[in-house]
Amino acid sequence: MRYFLPLFLLLFIGCSNNKQEHNAPLPLSASGLLGAWQLEATRISPGSPVDWTEVSDGSRYTFESDRSFDFVSSDDASLGKSGSYEVEENLLTLRYSVQGENVARVYYMNFEDDKLVLQFVGCIESCSERYRRIR
Repeated sequence: MRYFLPLFLLLFIGCSNNKQEHNAPLPLSASGLLGAWQLEATRISPGSPVDWTEVSDGSRYTFESDRSFDFVSSDDASLGKSGSYEVEENLLTLRYSVQGENVARVYYMNFEDDKLVLQFVGCIESCSERYRRIR
């Protein structure tokens, strides 16, 4: 009986509410995504194996801790976009609006040698972009 109270307190303190609210901190799996990333290479396969093709002055993503993102196109500043993002396991979902239409783009996300690699979900061949951290 003398161990009942300490065990009960340990059990009570050890339990927590795992429900995450929208403004809760990002899960640990997404923490590596925070910051600014610049496109440095692409790998687009027409059906045969290809290697990375280097890109100079590539487009940039910035991911914030409040789950917002900004995208700046290196080709055309008017193609930039802002919105929100979600990370679930290895999927990155970007939500934004284009001419009043809501868009959701989904990518497979992973990190290779401190580089962010995004692969378009639904691409039959290899369709990947590699980004380097710029801040």
